[in-house]
Amino acid sequence: MTSSPATASCPDRVRAYHEAGHATLNLAFGYGLAHCSIETTDDDIEGQAHRIEPVVAEGHYLRILAAGEWGEYQSGHDFEHEPCASGSGDDRLKMTPQLLNAAGYHLDEHFFAKLPFGLTPEMEDRLIQGHEWVMLAVTKDFQVTGRIELLHEIASLLMEHRTLPADVLSDLNERFPVSK
Repeated sequence: MTSSPATASCPDRVRAYHEAGHATLNLAFGYGLAHCSIETTDDDIEGQAHRIEPVVAEGHYLRILAAGEWGEYQSGHDFEHEPCASGSGDDRLKMTPQLLNAAGYHLDEHFFAKLPFGLTPEMEDRLIQGHEWVMLAVTKDFQVTGRIELLHEIASLLMEHRTLPADVLSDLNERFPVSK
């Protein structure tokens, strides 16, 4: 995610909670955690959370993506008075093809290469409804005992280390084993 000149990059705390949201559900759903960082990459992506298992069950992918945005709102940041360019916009763009296909629009990759251009008002409404549904599902995912505590733990570790060290990743993966 790159920040536009008009909007500042989000503070480390917001970035930490964003990546912790992804990391928490990857661990909770049994996909493990291979890497988690709030460092900016060479291609200007401000943070990453990579799972060990590359293939996720149907329905989990969208919830894992949306967990970043959900996590940002747990950071305590006042987005209304201090707007910042979060990673949620990129995650929402990644969700768009699946949400439109789920809404009955079976579109090819050429259409999605032009996003957000080409969306009809009806498509935009369906995207909003789909996003709201996914965010409700994520809220329920985090109501499972221990998950919100895990979110705070991972965010705190990211603020301390910026990139989770191997021993921390190992500990998390032992606590939440990868299920195949």
